[in-house]
Amino acid sequence: MGTFSEFDHLHEHLEKMWDRLTSGPSNHPRFRPAVVEPATDVYFTDDAVTVVMEIGGMRGQDVELSIVEGRLTVRGEKPAPHHHGERVYTQVEIGRGPFERTVPLPVPVDGDRMTVRYEDGLLEITLPRRQPAEAQRIRVTVSRG
Repeated sequence: MGTFSEFDHLHEHLEKMWDRLTSGPSNHPRFRPAVVEPATDVYFTDDAVTVVMEIGGMRGQDVELSIVEGRLTVRGEKPAPHHHGERVYTQVEIGRGPFERTVPLPVPVDGDRMTVRYEDGLLEITLPRRQPAEAQRIRVTVSRG
């Protein structure tokens, strides 16, 4: 067996293993990660850093925001839809359940003055930039003694 044939065999074996992991029997949904990481955009201007996150389907649920060591973390849970009757899914791709995303902030921000807006499935967090502290001038008089 040549080298390329061995790689083809290994590739085929890995694909079969992946298929078994990501899909169960025909009456079970495909695999979804336990915690979803929503799609996120981050940009900044001279005045602020803005983080925009796709979290459609939220209706009055709580979202937790925290800033630690220059990183913004957003956590929450997208509710499962309420269904009446029995359903058998063959594919599940719409993110439901817990989500969490941590993004590094490109510049220092003032988290105490953040504003948050949620519209059309997009969470928009605006964090004013923290201005660097001005240098203090201290006059020292040296006396000869």
